[in-house]
Amino acid sequence: NDADLVIISSSVTPREVPDWLKSIATPMLINEAYVFDDLGLATGPREAAATGSINVTAGHPIAGSFSGSTTVMSPADKPNTGSPASAASVVATVGGVPTIFAYESGDQMRSGTAPARRVGFFMSYGAGVDANAAAYTLFDNAVSWLTGSGGPPPTTTTTTTTLPPSGSGGVLLVTNRGKTSGGDANIADAIRAAGYSLTVVE
Repeated sequence: NDADLVIISSSVTPREVPDWLKSIATPMLINEAYVFDDLGLATGPREAAATGSINVTAGHPIAGSFSGSTTVMSPADKPNTGSPASAASVVATVGGVPTIFAYESGDQMRSGTAPARRVGFFMSYGAGVDANAAAYTLFDNAVSWLTGSGGPPPTTTTTTTTLPPSGSGGVLLVTNRGKTSGGDANIADAIRAAGYSLTVVE
C-alpha cells in the first residue's frame, strides 16, 4: 500500500494487528500501548494511572512550542506508556516513563530497525475522547513530522474492511469494527482538518 501514513487506533484488538505491519516502509503512529511491543517499538507497554498532564521535552518537532508540564486531557485519563530503545527521541513522559516517543527511519528499535519513521503516542482508548486542543496540536505535529510536511492531498474519506488499492496515498486509520471509540472520530476529524485524504480500515 502507498499510504503516506498509517495510524493504529487504540480501538484495535492487539492480537489481531498483523505482524507484517512491523516491516512496512510507511510512517506509522501507534495509539495502542499493547501494540508497542508487537511492532518492536517498546517493551513494558501499559496504560499509566489516570492523569491530565504529561511532561513535554522541548526540541523535537513533535513538541512544537510545548515544554514542561502540559495539560492534554480533561477529565484525566490513562495515557499509553512504554520503554523504547535508546535511539528513540522521547518527546513526553508521564511519571518519568515515555508516553510520546519517535524513531527516525533506520533507527534501532527494541526489535528490528525502523523501516520508516515511527511514533508511539499517548492517546489510549479513552484519552482520544478526553484529549484537549493541546493534545491534538501534539497529534498534528506528529502527523506533520511523520509525513515530512510534504503537503497533504485533497480531502476525501473512505471506510472499508480491506486495504485500499496501491497508490491511494493519504492516511490509513486502522480501527476495530464494532468497537470504534469517540477518539477514532476525533482523530479522523483532525486528519481531515489538516487536509489529508483518509481511509478508515475496520
